[in-house]
Amino acid sequence: MKFKTGILKRIFNFLSERVCFTFAVSVFSVTGAVASVPGMMFMWLTVDYNSPDALKNDIALCIFMVGIAALVHYFFYGLGRLWGKRWELKDLRVLNDYVKRLSISPEIPTEILQPISYQLDRLPAANTRLATILSTPVVIMGVLQEILVSGNWNTGMGIFIGCIIAWITYIMFTFLITEIITTDVRRDVHRLLASRDAWEGPSYSTTLTSKFSFILMLMFLSIVITHGVTASKIITSPLMNIVILSILILAVGVFMCILVFLSIINPLREIKETASHLSEEQSVQLISSSIDREFIDAAEGLYCAVQRVVEYRDQLHALNVNLEKRVQERTAEIRSINESLQREISEHKKTEETLKRSEEKYRTILESIEEGYFEV
Repeated sequence: MKFKTGILKRIFNFLSERVCFTFAVSVFSVTGAVASVPGMMFMWLTVDYNSPDALKNDIALCIFMVGIAALVHYFFYGLGRLWGKRWELKDLRVLNDYVKRLSISPEIPTEILQPISYQLDRLPAANTRLATILSTPVVIMGVLQEILVSGNWNTGMGIFIGCIIAWITYIMFTFLITEIITTDVRRDVHRLLASRDAWEGPSYSTTLTSKFSFILMLMFLSIVITHGVTASKIITSPLMNIVILSILILAVGVFMCILVFLSIINPLREIKETASHLSEEQSVQLISSSIDREFIDAAEGLYCAVQRVVEYRDQLHALNVNLEKRVQERTAEIRSINESLQREISEHKKTEETLKRSEEKYRTILESIEEGYFEV
């Protein structure tokens, strides 16, 4: 599941440009209502409605309440920007003023970039919290209507369990999709701050325990749904039971893969980029985009180690440069000495040759004198 490419990115960028960044985030998170399908399926299989109208009334009420919750969510997250109004939550305005599409402008001043980083780090939790608050009345109203209309507490309990399943799966989806779609922007902001020596680590983080709690919760819900399927009076075919259970197991497996592997893949990708930069002798910026405390600590530890490697590499390079310089200087000195010696040797040879010629002249003169003497 890669959000960086494909039609999802184009849709997000269009919504972000047409309205604002957080509105695009809310659109994707609210569509997580499809995650409530297991809960709806549980209710359909286990709740014994007295008449088709009762089922239709419940469906109509849920759709109405979900529509209102979605509309409120959109307004809290910037729908008013469509008409030029800054009606979103105050904490989100800095994001909507400066963040467009899935990228961040490098021209943004550091004093503005720091609150942007703070809001991006907190956005998954904040968006999930708002989704939780807005979806809770849907659960309450659905259960109350069934109890008040039918007067059957057993039916009301079946509706309650189904609504809780839908509520939990929707909340988990909201957190997950918000974290995924803001990963690239969060990484870009962190790296910009790091390049300006202004990044001090993420201002908000969670532990992986929360995600594994999601997985355990989902596994428990799958057990509840499995019990509802096997005990259902509607599904009597063993083959259909196997198909439904297979779908549930597959859904749990996919969700676990997304939660675990996406949390691991992004840090590994950042490590790969860092290794590539090291091999190309570029600057190193191993800044984690994760909001998981464990991966942030691992990334910071790796970053410190890589920084030490870079320092050693730079020191070794400086030593090599200094050694080459000293070798060149020593070579120049030796060359100068050799040239001086060559000049001295050349001058010495010239002196010797002059002395030889003088000696020859002296001998010649001496011989001439001696011959003249004997003639006299």
